[in-house]
Amino acid sequence: KPKNIVLLGDTARRGLAQLEGFEELNDFSVKKDCGEILLIGNYRIILYAYPSDRNGHIFGEHPLAQLLKT
Repeated sequence: KPKNIVLLGDTARRGLAQLEGFEELNDFSVKKDCGEILLIGNYRIILYAYPSDRNGHIFGEHPLAQLLKT
């Protein structure tokens, strides 16, 4: 069973992409790919915008956004 990693924000995505085995993350953008679930190695990676008022237009009605509002 893969381990889960939730990346909140593009800075987190860029940081993890620097580690060996995660270079594929360089092909993604949190803004464009928000909510995507990727399988890289033995990890399930969830890309998500950092939850803030400023980023509300990115994650909009995504189910995870609804959980964060409660």
